[in-house]
Formats: sequence, structure tokens, C-alpha cells
Amino acid sequence: MKNLSPIAKLSIVINAVLIIAIAVFFYLQFGSTEKLAEKPVEKVVEATSSMQIAYVNIDTLLLNYKLSEELNDEFAKKQEKIKNDLERKAQKFQKEASDFQDKVKRGGFLTQKRAEEEQQKLIEKQQKLQILQNDLGNKLLADQQEMNKQLYNKITSFIAEYNESHKYKFIISNTTGGALLYGDPDCNITNEVLFGLNAIYDEDHK
Repeated sequence: MKNLSPIAKLSIVINAVLIIAIAVFFYLQFGSTEKLAEKPVEKVVEATSSMQIAYVNIDTLLLNYKLSEELNDEFAKKQEKIKNDLERKAQKFQKEASDFQDKVKRGGFLTQKRAEEEQQKLIEKQQKLQILQNDLGNKLLADQQEMNKQLYNKITSFIAEYNESHKYKFIISNTTGGALLYGDPDCNITNEVLFGLNAIYDEDHK
């Protein structure tokens, strides 16, 4: 999961939270085989008509939601800056290590002790560089998780408010490779949700 993009991660998180809706739907619709056997047509019609379900394409939503674009741009810039800083430090260390090897080869140290001291300094620098790399990597991961959490909260909060007037029983996510294999286009509310989220974003950034 470390190699996935923020959008993909957030898609997985939202899909994992909402996937239970599908399980409940299938249980309610197909769980009682005896009752279906008694009145098959009526029961199926009753079950399907009582289920008010909509879905949101999370991939499309995150690609076009202005807040998602803003946060991902900021994260990408931060990631690039850290990468460049680490590369500069690594190149500087490699030069120092190469200079040390050249000095050893040409007998540039007066004593072996002096060479060993210089070698120990290089080892310590290398260790510090590795620690820095790990720390920055962990910080990036924490920033990414916080970004995903912020987007998740914004989206689910809006959907809850949106549903106060629409009264869906379930609003589930549709993601590439997710649990939803087919969704009637009439049940797709992605554009409505996207419009609402971007309207709020525009209002907040006036």
C-alpha cells in the first residue's frame, strides 16, 4: 500500500468503509430463500423497490474535486523538495567518500589512526543520512494520511448533508477494482456530489 497514490489510498479507505452496504443489500434481498420461494415475484419486487441506493465514483470525484487537486499538488511539491534535498546530501556524501578513498590510495594520511578517524566520521555521516531519509519518509507518510483523512471527512460530511433531502438508504462507492461490479447510471450521483463539493470549495476560497 505504500506504493499507491493518495487518490488510490483514499479510494481503498472509502471503499472499505462502505463495502458493508453491498453485503447488507444482498443479505436483505437474497437472505430469506424460503420466503422468496413462497411468493417469488412479489418478494423480489418488494425488496428491490424498497432499496433506495445511489453510488459515487470515487476515482472521478477525487480527480476533479478542487480540494483534492490542491492538496495533492501541495503534497507533490513537498515530496519533490524532500527528494531533491536528500539527493543533494547523498551526492555530497558520495563525493566525500570518494575523496577519502582516493586519499587512502595515494597515501595521503600520515598515520593509520588518522585514516581510521576519518573513516569513522564518514560512517557516522552515512548513518545520519539514513536516519534523515527514514524520518522524512515517515513524515511524508503521516502528511499523506492526514490529507486522505481530510478529504474523507469533507466528502462523507457533504454526502450526509446531501442525503438529508434525498433520503437514500445507501450511498456506496464505485472504484476501479472495487466491489461494485455494475451500477445503473440513473443511480450515479457523482456529478451532483462533485458540483456540491466544488461549490463549497469556491465559497471558502473567495
